[in-house]
Amino acid sequence: MKISEYKRHDATGLAALIREGQVTTAEVTDCARDALSEAQDALNCLVELYDAPRTGSDAKDAPFHGVPIVYKDAGAHEDGVLQEVGSRLGKGLPATGETLFATRLKALGVTNMGRATTSELTYATVTETSAYGATRNPWNPDHSPGGSSGGSAAAVAARAVPLAQATDGGGSIRVPAAWTGLVGLKPTRGRVSWAPGAGHVLMGMAEQFGLCRSVRDAVALLKAVQGPVPGDPYAVPAPSLDADAIMRTDPSGLKIGYLPDSWMDGHAVDPECRRAAKTVADALQEEGAHVEPATINVAGIPIVDAVTDVWCGQIALIVDQVVAATGRDPETHLDRALFDVYRHGASLSAADIFKAQVVFNAFVRAVSAATADYDLLVTPATAVPAPPIGSLDATTFDGGAYAWTRAVFAPAPFSATFNLTGEPALSMPTGLNAEGLPLGVQIVAPQGQDERALGIGAWMEDGSMTLDTAPPERA
Repeated sequence: MKISEYKRHDATGLAALIREGQVTTAEVTDCARDALSEAQDALNCLVELYDAPRTGSDAKDAPFHGVPIVYKDAGAHEDGVLQEVGSRLGKGLPATGETLFATRLKALGVTNMGRATTSELTYATVTETSAYGATRNPWNPDHSPGGSSGGSAAAVAARAVPLAQATDGGGSIRVPAAWTGLVGLKPTRGRVSWAPGAGHVLMGMAEQFGLCRSVRDAVALLKAVQGPVPGDPYAVPAPSLDADAIMRTDPSGLKIGYLPDSWMDGHAVDPECRRAAKTVADALQEEGAHVEPATINVAGIPIVDAVTDVWCGQIALIVDQVVAATGRDPETHLDRALFDVYRHGASLSAADIFKAQVVFNAFVRAVSAATADYDLLVTPATAVPAPPIGSLDATTFDGGAYAWTRAVFAPAPFSATFNLTGEPALSMPTGLNAEGLPLGVQIVAPQGQDERALGIGAWMEDGSMTLDTAPPERA
């Protein structure tokens, strides 16, 4: 198998070639290694490329037997691998135990090729750290692929692997998906377990899943990793996920709320981002859906401050755990903005965190009151296309934790809302802007209706409304 042929296939396509005996797993792994080395040289998307890839189930009927992936340097992990969370503070720190997500990925049959870069402590919408430098966008290396799952997105968008593990605590799957032309699902809260190390993360804001090149891959991945286990705080049923039905979704008759403008603080919405969402909304209307403008009013609810406190509190816990394991000094081993985040988190009281929970409730009630009558919501995935490298520099930022949070979410005001509500949200690629950068549209479904969002994604793919080109080859 040549690398050029390898890059043409999504995970489902590669698995079929292996299953049919047209190519061996060794050939696919060799191609993946070469493609990842090439991507690393161009994009700086990897922390580590394993000398010996970590294979999953050897069952020939495993859905993705032999398909290469990379793991984000945060979240799911196998026992004993390094997991440094994008930080000099965690350098050389091994993960202990295996997460359920990793166990389920191994049962899927994938081959783990290595670790992808992430924002430091996963708290940024770009992937640029003093630990590993800047990760770049395959569509234009002068721009960011997003964060915090930026390395995963860059590797998949560069066609080095067909899918990658990722996490999303405010848009960290959907933002990179939008900025690199990928399919990025944040599942319903509780659909994918954090067992055994956590019940929930960020008071329920964070979910884990992956970045994919096709909806059919996302459906297969969700089918493999979904489902609660005893001890989980949320028990979301794991339906059969009928892939054929999802891929034949008919949007006629659906009531859809269209939200082209942000209801949160942040950048003004770029006209091309708004136009991409309008194109999808208009196409759904033409297909027989009832589409109407929707509004969300959360004025007066101090949600950004509450999100800041929860994020900072979670990061303070992680930092203290890493410090206990390494003995390192946070002030000298964290980038400037993240040290401010840590210091703020460490200063919070228990009452501060419970106050944030009260604010979360008020915010979610307001959003739900505005959107409960809709079968789906359509929004831009981000307010702006991928920003230039250096637009958000954690090494020099000195505005403090609250200002950092506003800077982090400014380009992506649409995503974090649905981390708070727990609803499934899907970013779909919808073409390129005038500068050749990908644009994304977010599809939001009601709680537990992940397949409805994926179905609209499949309908978009079938209707040629998604990207049908790869990033340009660069010397």
